Amino acid sequence: MTPIVWRPVDRVEARFGSIEFFASDNPPVLLVVPKGYIGPTLVRRDLAIARRFAREQRRPWSYVVDPTDAVPNPLNLIFLRSVRKLTNVRSYDVVVRRQPMRTVARLLVALGGPDAVYPSIDVAMEAVAWVDSDDRPGVVVRAMTGDDIQVVQTVEVAAGELYRSIPDPRISQCADHPPMSADALWRFIAEDLAWVVTADDAVVGFLVAEVLEDGLHVEEVAVKPDQGRRGHATALLDVVAERAAALGLSGVTLTTFRDVPWNRSFYERRWFRVLPQEALTDAMRARLLEEEEHDGLVRELRVVMRRDLPPPVRAVGASDDNPLDDRTGVRGGAGDGEAGLYRRQRQAEDPEPDDTG
Repeated sequence: MTPIVWRPVDRVEARFGSIEFFASDNPPVLLVVPKGYIGPTLVRRDLAIARRFAREQRRPWSYVVDPTDAVPNPLNLIFLRSVRKLTNVRSYDVVVRRQPMRTVARLLVALGGPDAVYPSIDVAMEAVAWVDSDDRPGVVVRAMTGDDIQVVQTVEVAAGELYRSIPDPRISQCADHPPMSADALWRFIAEDLAWVVTADDAVVGFLVAEVLEDGLHVEEVAVKPDQGRRGHATALLDVVAERAAALGLSGVTLTTFRDVPWNRSFYERRWFRVLPQEALTDAMRARLLEEEEHDGLVRELRVVMRRDLPPPVRAVGASDDNPLDDRTGVRGGAGDGEAGLYRRQRQAEDPEPDDTG
């Protein structure tokens, strides 16, 4: 891995504690090093600096905290929720060097706390850099074929097993759901709306979608549990967003559990937002009802989420027959695509970074 170049950003102090801030541009990371007691004053200043950093970013970024000598504070979980709402934030990761505390921290991850716990800053940055890289060795998103169906079903079953850890039986029963049938998968393949992500030529995740009103609706997305935290699901979601843009659609939607840690909060960090009940269309309400009647998914535990796409950018010289040609970025390479459109949208909304904090 290329050595990380850190630059000092700020330092804030209070009577019993302090926080130092460092930034990396490649990958985009805000490293936070608290010491002593981090009370409400320092928490507010921490959030202000994180907001300022977020406004300066044009790529997904990570907030990494390395509490080498900090006193645990109940405010941290409230603060974590605030960080997750910042623009373009990819993850909230924690470095915990002592094994007993790592066990506690990983329990908090399962309860919706940090996204990941690492034993050292070097390990944390290696993981973040891998997810940020546009050139991940051996990782490819491609169209699903009939030859993939059996392994896709295996991936879905393995991913479903994670629900057994949820105390609510209305959710944990999802671990017993059968995988999508071969006939159903064939229908998505025929519509060219089915993808798999591979690592070293082995299928480790998949996504299938369908056109629903003015967007693509993600019917299912799953990644093998032992392949988590490697950007596979994010890559699949980016591909379906690119396809929606190429089709001239305005967004991507999905339904998921409101309070399962790796459901709603995961998608919120990938530019999805929860649609309020009054904003749901008849088609979306029908989808929730279908899930409850056929899959036993209780509606009150579910939310509908949407990832809005920026309007297509017509390239100079594009023809009427092909207004979305390669120059718009909609069909660009792995480093551009919908992410490039998102960057252009953010630049249009906020053309100059705001340093006011």
